[in-house]
Amino acid sequence: MASTRQKPKAPKPATRERKAKNIPAMPLDENTGRRIVYDKALMTVWAMDENNEVVYRFPVVGRWDRPVAGEYKVFSQSPRSGNPNSKVTFDHMTRFAFGMDGKTAIGFHSIPKYYDGSMMHAEDQLGLPIATGGCVRMAAPDAKKLYKWADVGDTVIVLESP
Repeated sequence: MASTRQKPKAPKPATRERKAKNIPAMPLDENTGRRIVYDKALMTVWAMDENNEVVYRFPVVGRWDRPVAGEYKVFSQSPRSGNPNSKVTFDHMTRFAFGMDGKTAIGFHSIPKYYDGSMMHAEDQLGLPIATGGCVRMAAPDAKKLYKWADVGDTVIVLESP
């Protein structure tokens, strides 16, 4: 008897106008164990436990060009942070890389808010590669979950851009 089970559709990368399609339940990396996986093509982050099971999966806003693909380690966290040059604050920062200048930290955090309280972009834009800085932005509850789950020293895998 032939199987009626359909093969999963291949993921389609996000564009600046369209969110990724067919995002898999598991990240498309070859690593195992406790880690955070950031897929820049799919604008998605997975938190994976030591049994290689998904703890969390979040849509994010980021950039295709930074941070570069590779393996990183979480090196610090802070409950509240900001960028005075952009006049924004954000919560639950989990830092794992550095920007092009080699000094500015890149991390996961909530969607930035300007000093007047307005959000840099809307939550319905999560999943699009529209960030102007290098950080990976997520909904506030998601940033808080990742912040509480992650530990300094945890591995972060950044997958290639489309």
